[in-house]
Amino acid sequence: MLIIFAEIMRSIIVSHRRPETYIIGIAEVGFVVTIREIFVSILTKTTFDLMMSSIAALAMAIALWVLKSKVIASR
Repeated sequence: MLIIFAEIMRSIIVSHRRPETYIIGIAEVGFVVTIREIFVSILTKTTFDLMMSSIAALAMAIALWVLKSKVIASR
């Protein structure tokens, strides 16, 4: 939980300097949460949870890539 709190605080600080990066900060926090869920599912050894967490991490990585390359690059 401490890592998630630190990521949220970092995204808030960054968004005050550049407001257009606020949505990227939220996507980065989501990516960190999905990576944490992968580690939890590895520790609990449940295959279905690992598969769902991996799919969520892939979706968040794609969303973050689209936001950084397409949305911010267009500004």
